[in-house]
Amino acid sequence: MKKGKFKSKKAMSIPIVFLVLATLVLTVFSLFVFSIRLSSLSKPLALASLDEIYAKEELINFYIDKIMEKSVKDFKLEYGEQGFIDNFKQELARYKQGNDFVLEGLGQVEGQLKDENIEIDEGNKKISLSLSMTVFGGSSYKNTELFSASYTYRKTFEKAL
Repeated sequence: MKKGKFKSKKAMSIPIVFLVLATLVLTVFSLFVFSIRLSSLSKPLALASLDEIYAKEELINFYIDKIMEKSVKDFKLEYGEQGFIDNFKQELARYKQGNDFVLEGLGQVEGQLKDENIEIDEGNKKISLSLSMTVFGGSSYKNTELFSASYTYRKTFEKAL
C-alpha cells in the first residue's frame, strides 16, 4: 500500500459540499427577500384595464340605445329633429338623480343633442344620432393618481320609426 494515496469510496469531494451549501443559502435568502417584498407590495391597487374601459363603453351604449328606443316610440316624422331632441331630453332626464346622471358618461350626451347630429331618413323610416363619447379609467392610491386612461369614440345610434 502506498502512503497518502488512500481514499475512501464513501467520501464526497469538498467542492460538491460547498456547492450544495451555497445553493441552500442562496435559496433561503431569495425566499426571505421575496417574502419581504411581497408584503410591501400587498397594498390594495385598483388597476383599470382596457377591459374595464370597454365595459364602461358598452354600458353607456346600452343606456343610450335604450333611451333612443323609448324616444322614437311615439315619434312621428312631422315632428322633425327638434321633436326628437325634445323626446330624447325628456327620456334622458329620467336617468338623472339630482344634478348627476346614473351613469357618468350620459352627461356628455346632453350637449351633443343638436340638429347636425341627427339624421332622419324618411325613405327608410330611420332616425340616427351621432355622438362622440369619451370614457375615462384609471387608478389611484391614497389620493395619488397612479395612472389614467381615456378612450374617445364616435358612434351612430339608429332606430327604425
